[in-house]
Amino acid sequence: MNFLNPAFLFALAAAAVPLLIHLLSRRRAREVPFSSIRFLERSDRRSMRRINLRRLILLALRTAAIALIALAFARPVITGRTASLFPGKEPKAVVVMIDRSYSMGVRGSGGTAFDSAVEAALDIAGGLEDDDDLTISLFDEVTEEIFIAERAGRQAAAGALAGVEPSLRGTDLRGAAGHGAAILERSRRTARELFIVSDFQRTGLSGGKRDRAPAGTRVFLVPVIPASGPNIAVERVILPGQALHRGEAASVRVHVRNTSPDRPAVSPLRIDLDGRRIVEKELELPPGGGQEQVFEFDAGRPGWIRGSVSCREDMLHADDTRFFALLVREKTPVLLISGGEDFYLSQALAPEGADGDIDLAWKGWSGYTTADLSRAEVVVSGPGAKPRPGDAALLRRFAEEGGRVVVFISPGMEDLAAGLSSLGASVRPRVNAEGFLELERPGGDNPLLSVFSGADLDGISRLRFFRTAEVAGLPPGAASLSFSDGTPFVWTERAGSGEIVFVASSPVPESGDLVLSPWFLPLVQQMALSPLSVSPGREGALIGSTVEVPLAEDGGCTVILPGETEFVDPLRTGPGRLAVQAGGRQGYLVARCGDDEWQTAVNPDCLLESALEYMTPAQTADSLGLRSWAAARAGAGLPEAVREAREGREIADVLIMAAALLLVAELAVAQRQGGESGGENS
Repeated sequence: MNFLNPAFLFALAAAAVPLLIHLLSRRRAREVPFSSIRFLERSDRRSMRRINLRRLILLALRTAAIALIALAFARPVITGRTASLFPGKEPKAVVVMIDRSYSMGVRGSGGTAFDSAVEAALDIAGGLEDDDDLTISLFDEVTEEIFIAERAGRQAAAGALAGVEPSLRGTDLRGAAGHGAAILERSRRTARELFIVSDFQRTGLSGGKRDRAPAGTRVFLVPVIPASGPNIAVERVILPGQALHRGEAASVRVHVRNTSPDRPAVSPLRIDLDGRRIVEKELELPPGGGQEQVFEFDAGRPGWIRGSVSCREDMLHADDTRFFALLVREKTPVLLISGGEDFYLSQALAPEGADGDIDLAWKGWSGYTTADLSRAEVVVSGPGAKPRPGDAALLRRFAEEGGRVVVFISPGMEDLAAGLSSLGASVRPRVNAEGFLELERPGGDNPLLSVFSGADLDGISRLRFFRTAEVAGLPPGAASLSFSDGTPFVWTERAGSGEIVFVASSPVPESGDLVLSPWFLPLVQQMALSPLSVSPGREGALIGSTVEVPLAEDGGCTVILPGETEFVDPLRTGPGRLAVQAGGRQGYLVARCGDDEWQTAVNPDCLLESALEYMTPAQTADSLGLRSWAAARAGAGLPEAVREAREGREIADVLIMAAALLLVAELAVAQRQGGESGGENS
């Protein structure tokens, strides 16, 4: 027996009131011998025994009636087979929450875990009475009510669940329990049941809060036990941080893991590019083991290229394949921002008459916009007019989002350079008092100078510089090139997923010999195009996430989500920026604004559920804060298990009727006793 309102059990103390009254009302009269009634003493004793017996019966009836009323207010329920002894079937409000997260796609010999969950929901619906209310909701990280009906049975529920498939999202068990509790709270029924059908992944408790079900709710945890075995998850595909350029090899890092805790796994790992297989490699993973594989390949044609990394299909198909999208550019878009004194710099970036690797655009410091930045991969600041106060913040954000900024510290650019530096560099102009400075001959593995021979480096070290910027405050070893007095000439700083290159000289002949030397063009090209530090890489979007799309056009835009869902004019978060929901399907997101196009792959978050760590019903109930619950495993025996585990009939009405009968009996006994007492007195 359980109680739905156990607080009222304290009212059982009121059952002692009749006993206290009985004890307090007992009075012993002082005996005084009287000769004329001595012969009636024996008859009087027989009468007192009858009266005392009736008093005890009255005491018992009153005590039992009060106790039954107190128990009725506590709303006792009888469990198991005993419940069938009590008549009456109160209409119920029933909510069935079905887990549709992607771990429910685990496949065994009899189908997926989600198939078993749907069958369990139909068994629950088939066991309801004609006047019960039924609500069926699907849940993963969000909830969706798909069936609400009164007097609904298995056939109607089967129609609502036809064609439903698991999603590619994670699980939120607390959110599901809270959603079901909210539905029941709104119900007019006093008898309420909540069924949660799930594999009860441990990661499903990562967020949310405990929401207790309404008083009087019976909670059933229905575990769906999926198949066990090795499962290889392609967890991450890390792409180069910047777009590739024509002829450049793509380097892709792939993270794979065997999520089985006790079984090794063997599978080929395959990479497909535009529908053609370019890599296949056999993997052996120990139980719980993971690997990172690095693949390099020629991306081929320019433009957007779609690819995938996959392993052999195993029991969980959702994490067997991961898509990616690469952009290969024919030329690198470079934006040169200067005040007009940039002839030598612009010729070094894009020599006139040559078919180089740079598509150069020019803007003045007062004329460029964020839309211009969104079209570029590299921004080069040249000499001329002074930057505006907010330019440092704009250029730093450009770098943090994956771009590269090259800053030639010309006169008037000192504050811009200091504002862009995260290493605390202090910058000021200087004219060399001794006439000129030279460069220290660089040594070691310097990616900036990788295109130069030893003779080239000797020549570079003999170049003279007359006007430079004096830089202080950098940590030792930060400079790629230094002047002969030890102050930095070129240094590079990481900024988010991009980088900023600083040059402590102006790109004009008056500053020194470099601009007119044969090494100026290749050095500038290296600064603009060559990777100068290790890129952190990037991934595609995760299912359900918000994607920020860098497109320049401010006019109408079209976004195509995986599954060919198209919508126009998505939310614009600023000039050259769109915010797009990635949707719930795996595939490719495509955004087009005018002639601009941007793509990314959309994949599930394999860190959510691929580990396949399940909780017992007891662990789940404790985590959800359930006060009264029962477990009934999905399968052929579910209806019988629900009947056995169900917290059966509520017998408050029966107890009230019993208390009323006891009070009627008490009244009858009291009246009879009063009548006999009156007759004896007369």
